[in-house]
Amino acid sequence: MGVIVGYVWRDGRLWTTATSQRPRIAAVRRDGRCAVVVTSTGAALPPARTVTLKGRCVVHEDEETKRWFYPALAACIVAQPGPARDAFIQHLDSPLRVVIEVIPHKVISCDAMRMMQESFAELGVS
Repeated sequence: MGVIVGYVWRDGRLWTTATSQRPRIAAVRRDGRCAVVVTSTGAALPPARTVTLKGRCVVHEDEETKRWFYPALAACIVAQPGPARDAFIQHLDSPLRVVIEVIPHKVISCDAMRMMQESFAELGVS
């Protein structure tokens, strides 16, 4: 199942969140294998680039993980410190929320612009 989420990259792992009643949480609890696609959209990177991370998920429900993760995610989502970021952290801190750690085993990159340029070159189109 696919879904767009905010995330934090920390210690070579991707971290995200959802509430425990979401179908994707039940799915990763049954079978921890996953794939996550990260796009360059919104990042200080050239357009049309993606990275696919194939790996395993670990679902965390402990307070220690939530204490570092919520502020870290809020800093990624809400650029400026202040009331909006604080409100987002408060929103995240809900009873059914879990933190998902994706441990990548394989990384597949894609540069769509380069692929398109190479295809045009092969066709003799500039």
